[in-house]
Amino acid sequence: MFSSPDCYYVLGDNRGNSTDSRVLGFIQKQDVIGEVKFRFAPFRSSDSWNKR
Repeated sequence: MFSSPDCYYVLGDNRGNSTDSRVLGFIQKQDVIGEVKFRFAPFRSSDSWNKR
């Protein structure tokens, strides 16, 4: 899945009951309201989920 750098794919915490990107599609950066309170992963910007 690819998107432009100013778009996000967001997922809710209740899969069967969330109106998230699976329903709405990609979210534009300018439409995101809020701030990061907790970051689960990656812990450092150099971390990667898929290192090869």
